[in-house]
Amino acid sequence: VVLPQRLPPLDEATLHAIVHGTKFEPIFNGHAPGEEPLRFMGTNGGWQPTLEWAFTAALGSAGLLACSDGSTKVVNDCYALRSLACADDEHVAEALGRQPAHSDSPAAAEGKPQLAELHDADVPLSVLLAIMPGTKLWVFPSGCDSPDEAFVVHLDVGQLMVWRGDLVHAGAGYAHEHVRVHSYADPPACYYERPTGKTNLCPRQPEGWEEQVI
Repeated sequence: VVLPQRLPPLDEATLHAIVHGTKFEPIFNGHAPGEEPLRFMGTNGGWQPTLEWAFTAALGSAGLLACSDGSTKVVNDCYALRSLACADDEHVAEALGRQPAHSDSPAAAEGKPQLAELHDADVPLSVLLAIMPGTKLWVFPSGCDSPDEAFVVHLDVGQLMVWRGDLVHAGAGYAHEHVRVHSYADPPACYYERPTGKTNLCPRQPEGWEEQVI
């Protein structure tokens, strides 16, 4: 869902800190070995708490943080995502630079509660904030089995998109360097403990891509 209320515009200092004060490291993008990565991720303690607080307020107002027993999900692991240009045409770029299809919440450790066992209210969430024009995300409504049904969600600056941790999606490619902010809203560990630093990739990816460290 894209929340109906936009977040207030970020002040110039915070925006500058996200775009220019973050140390970005490469993350998976489906590029072949030896190819330069197009996608990067990073965080900075100067702006991270501000964004996590803003996400908490927005999700709380929308009723998306309450768990089935009255406990509350916690917004954490807030990162800036940076993509380099991969084509001159925006429509070509959004498909050419697309990430492999994946979901953000992989299987929990053995013996821990799994996503399929959870009440809907207890499922972890992911959050994406547009801080630049033209923010996009590919969504696979039928999961990994029907990639041809994928479509692109477009976000304006200040819009916040929230999705379940088991939704199959993929970051889009861009014709210009682009930065946005991503975070998680996790339920208490008694419900689900997300293995950090991993993602759950769809099958039929190149060999060795299943559940790869990001």
